[in-house]
Amino acid sequence: MNRIIIPVLICHCFCSLMYGQNSELYFGKVVNENGTPLEYANAVLLQKIDSSLVDGAVTDSLGYFSIQAKKGEYLLKISFLGCQTQIIDVQNESISTIALIQDTNILQEVTVTAARPVVKMENGGISTEIQNSYLQNLGTAQEVLGQLPFVNAEKEKITVFGKGEPLIYINNKLVRDNSEIEQLNSNRIKKVTVITNPGAEYDASIQSVIRIETLRQQGDGLSGDMMFRTVINRKFSHNETANLNYRHKKWDIFGMFRYGKTGDLVEIEMTQKTQSNSTVTDVRQSGVQVMNQQYYRSNIGTNYVFNDNHSAGMKFQNTGTFVFDFLLDADFTAFKNNVLNEQFHNALYAENKPVSNYLNIYYQGKLAKWISAKLDVDYAGGSGFSGHTVKNYRQDSLETLQTADKNNYELYAAKLTFTSSLWTGELNYGYELSQTTNNQQFNVLSKGESAYLNSTQNTSRQLLNALFFTFSKQAGKFSVNAAIRYENVDFKYFKNEKRKKNQANIIVIFSLRQPLHTNMTVFTCS
Repeated sequence: MNRIIIPVLICHCFCSLMYGQNSELYFGKVVNENGTPLEYANAVLLQKIDSSLVDGAVTDSLGYFSIQAKKGEYLLKISFLGCQTQIIDVQNESISTIALIQDTNILQEVTVTAARPVVKMENGGISTEIQNSYLQNLGTAQEVLGQLPFVNAEKEKITVFGKGEPLIYINNKLVRDNSEIEQLNSNRIKKVTVITNPGAEYDASIQSVIRIETLRQQGDGLSGDMMFRTVINRKFSHNETANLNYRHKKWDIFGMFRYGKTGDLVEIEMTQKTQSNSTVTDVRQSGVQVMNQQYYRSNIGTNYVFNDNHSAGMKFQNTGTFVFDFLLDADFTAFKNNVLNEQFHNALYAENKPVSNYLNIYYQGKLAKWISAKLDVDYAGGSGFSGHTVKNYRQDSLETLQTADKNNYELYAAKLTFTSSLWTGELNYGYELSQTTNNQQFNVLSKGESAYLNSTQNTSRQLLNALFFTFSKQAGKFSVNAAIRYENVDFKYFKNEKRKKNQANIIVIFSLRQPLHTNMTVFTCS
């Protein structure tokens, strides 16, 4: 099946929107302690019951923000670089002016001057200088990202407001495992750029990109760092990371190893009531949830700098899990109109042991004054085993469901990108190729009365070819970005060794984009 999708003239601007009948617009204003509006402050709406993310927004040049969400009980978290974070219980849609005060604890060792740019529009995104600010002392890149405009980083999950999970690059190399973010020490980061309108060099499904640029270590010899992190919550968790780098003239050889142990213990007490006509159903759950995990991460690689215009290198990464155990042990009781209807005990045990490998080979170079090139060749592969056992104990019976899931995957990919100067602007163009294979085998070992469950074997193969062109130009306070991408996807799917309907997609995208913000110099909380 062929499809052509042509969205034309996409213009991002601040304007009034039509909202659904079940939604509300939560809005307010953020200022500093002197009453000056704060631009690029993060406003995050959280569910009051469990503090999970609903949505977020960033303040404009006048300090205003607005978030669309269904009417409900929420918490609002307001944060800004160098200020104390505030969490407010949202009572209605209209939120009064919120004044943030300077966080003297994190700024006491940092000199902030109004002449030096900290955050600015650059390369089609919002860039933040990390060095010479308190951000370089936070610990990990994960913690740095959580402080930046447009970004929410909690519980190892990174999202960009309204754009979902971003692609993340470190020194122009794609991060395929977010554990790399936690392994990167914040004092090694030079700059972070958040791109909310990525160009055609990215897949059509990519809504945002984060680019992290690190400092290049100076001098020859052996260097490194170690990082220890502990979390004392419901159960004790810890991880240790060691980074080593050996430099000799134009060569860099590096390696990293990380070991971690995490655990969680949750006591469950929950009651849920539903009413249908004259029947009131009351379900009560009481029990405990336990999780234990032991894992490792490692990589080794090398870079070679031929001269100021050419460099190449490779990196191999291996990750795995020694132990992952999950146990849920709970009692369930159901009442209808206050009369006992059903009662049983549920025990769920799950284990998971994934292993993955990743290899990247790259080249970056300036071929002439007017053209530069970047080539990435990637391989990713892995396998995993997961098992689940569910037991339901009733008064005089036992029902058992036991399953085992095996999977393996492989990815081969290459991407060649050229950058040229054109009409005082910049033209990015290139070619992308990838081939993926994914096999999954689901085995039902024991299913009791669950007749609807059967063992299955699925295989999917995908071949992608793409050509892309993006032209960007700075015009006064505005950055114009016009892009076109041709993408062909040949997808084949097999279920129990029988091929299902084949599908191919052709996607062409045209867009003209205006950035969300104009150029700026600095802002501080004071």
